[in-house]
Amino acid sequence: MDAGVAVYFRLSNRNKTEYCDAWDAVCDNMLAIAKTIEAKRGMIRWRASSLDQLIQDVPQIPAATSGGMVVTETWRDVLQVSETAEIGVAEASYRRLAKDAGPHNNDRLKELNAAIGEARSVLKPVARCR
Repeated sequence: MDAGVAVYFRLSNRNKTEYCDAWDAVCDNMLAIAKTIEAKRGMIRWRASSLDQLIQDVPQIPAATSGGMVVTETWRDVLQVSETAEIGVAEASYRRLAKDAGPHNNDRLKELNAAIGEARSVLKPVARCR
């Protein structure tokens, strides 16, 4: 599993990204992004730079593709759960969707398996991150 994290946002009507994939756990990469943003806010507060100056050179991470088509679904989209859903809800939805897909729909089952794997890694972070 890739533990890299990207935060996408708009600033001054332009798409921007902060990302980190330096660490082995998602929560560690998220913490690194939070600390980076905190440091940049400090530089603005101390009038060392403006936010536009600090973020202008951050490249956009290309959208994931599958067979030439842009993939924009998150694991929450695949499992059809809300942004606030907990692991129990995600797993219940996974079981329902896997049952509906049937045993011979390999592509859908692969998609569901990847989504529940990501959900488990995000909603149950490794112990050292707590």
